[in-house]
Amino acid sequence: MIEDAADRIWTWLIAPGAGLAWPRIEGVQVFTAGLGLSIEIPPTGGQRGVLFWRLLPDRPLTDPDRLEGALQEASARLYGPRTVRAVRCGGCGRDTAVPVLVAAAPAASGPDHSTYACPDCAPALPPGVGPAEVTAP
Repeated sequence: MIEDAADRIWTWLIAPGAGLAWPRIEGVQVFTAGLGLSIEIPPTGGQRGVLFWRLLPDRPLTDPDRLEGALQEASARLYGPRTVRAVRCGGCGRDTAVPVLVAAAPAASGPDHSTYACPDCAPALPPGVGPAEVTAP
């Protein structure tokens, strides 16, 4: 697990697409390959600026099933039981209770703009939708 000490963000590396079917977890954001994002990795056992390894991996990727369970449990302790909220799919336009983040664009003020899709549409949507094309859920 990589920690960004300045922004208090923890990053786990999982296989591409492994988190697509996860339900929304309060306080957790899953980014997938293709969103135009890059992740800076500190050297093993070392530090790069404010980034450092909080836990050194014994293998390159974290087990996604164990990570999802741990994040669900931590979120429930911090925020209470999960309530399912339907989000409109950016692909088919139907509501989905299992949204997948397919694009994120920073807002000038307020929360970032995000586009979500249902698990069926997410793989077919183009990655890295630009800010003008992002719809709020």
